[in-house]
Amino acid sequence: MAAVFGEARPENGDHDADALPRRPVLFHAHAHSQGPLRVVATDLRSLAWHCSLDLDDLQDLVRVRRMPPPLIP
Repeated sequence: MAAVFGEARPENGDHDADALPRRPVLFHAHAHSQGPLRVVATDLRSLAWHCSLDLDDLQDLVRVRRMPPPLIP
């Protein structure tokens, strides 16, 4: 699989005025044949994150994303 590079921009949502500003995050994702998907992300200031996701992890992410929003009483 070819490596994927990109930029994730935060959504403009309601957040506290005291909250830290949200910065774009650059990411790099790649996988070797039949191996885990490896993801590295950074905002080039203070945030750095990495993980390896196997097929089960990716399926869990898809299931969670498809769940309906919780009901608010």
